[in-house]
Amino acid sequence: MHFILVISVFYCFLLAVIKPKLYYIPWAIITFVAAFRFFVGPDFYNYYYIFDILNAANGKPIYIEQNGELLYVYLAKFIMAIGGQAQLQFAISAVLTSYFFYQGFKYLCRNNGLLFFTVSLLYLPFLYVASLNIVRQLIATAIFVFAIRYIIENRLYSYFFAIFIASLFHMSAVILFPLYWLLKWNVPKNVVFAIFLGIFVLIFFNPLSYISFLVANPAYAYYLTDPDYAADLGGLDRIFALCIIFFSFLCNLKLDKNNLINRIMANSLIIFSFITVCALHVYIFNRIGTYFKPALIMILSLAIITAVEKFKFDRTLIKMTATIVFMLLFTLVSVKKAMDYPSYAQFTFNFALFSDPVPLVVYGDLAAAQVN
Repeated sequence: MHFILVISVFYCFLLAVIKPKLYYIPWAIITFVAAFRFFVGPDFYNYYYIFDILNAANGKPIYIEQNGELLYVYLAKFIMAIGGQAQLQFAISAVLTSYFFYQGFKYLCRNNGLLFFTVSLLYLPFLYVASLNIVRQLIATAIFVFAIRYIIENRLYSYFFAIFIASLFHMSAVILFPLYWLLKWNVPKNVVFAIFLGIFVLIFFNPLSYISFLVANPAYAYYLTDPDYAADLGGLDRIFALCIIFFSFLCNLKLDKNNLINRIMANSLIIFSFITVCALHVYIFNRIGTYFKPALIMILSLAIITAVEKFKFDRTLIKMTATIVFMLLFTLVSVKKAMDYPSYAQFTFNFALFSDPVPLVVYGDLAAAQVN
């Protein structure tokens, strides 16, 4: 995982000194690293296993096919048909994820180079880490970020088609259909107060934790009953939820909602606050929250940019300072992940897309990472 820190420092440095038209370079670097990583991340084995059982299924559907996630399934079957291996599916997934995120954020930043720099700085490491584990959902999330332009441009059918495609990668994307109307709603301030008061109350009482039938599919039912999937209400999870609520509340009061992009981001934060609180009692809701984390990154970036412009700091100095501070924080997160998961304590490349893996160990213990 520490190898990724080196890569991150490299792309942050590039962002600080190169021209805005070359901002695609750090995205390309992260895409390359994510596409060819081998047994990095605790879910890597699971996705390798999915590919193998699809290859051996002989036409019999497996659980992701039964759930309707057909595009991911048929992408795998296409790869098999041309003689490709699981690594090729990782590579294609990485390209799809980065492309839709890049185009989506670029559209939302509207040629504001400093804003795009900040969004990239905050989001790219998350994109890399998440792409190792929630592969299907991250593709769906990237398509959703891309599809926000259709809300702004009042293109209902284009938005619905994009979300339909996203749902064929991950079934949870079906919840995004109503957002075409909800995200455009200019919520009155008195309603904002009422909503956030209700969300605050849910920190202490969340009825969703007692409704086991919310997850109808037995394959996912354990998320509601397994104590490993409940957050610590007295610890950092509750503090994080309170911070999200407070920040989202302030943003909804302060943002200029005549700007449609601001309104969409502010409404996304309302939904994210609700989901974050629900996740205190039913942790699987955190997975739904993945769709709204890009909005959090956008608003955080906008807040940082506003502060920079008020104090009239030198932009290059700000970029370099932000890069250093962020890398210190990311280092701490990376070290913790490496301590928790052996798969994060190593990095290995595999460039064999049409043959058996040919691991190229950069550092760490690949054998330990392969123990599932």
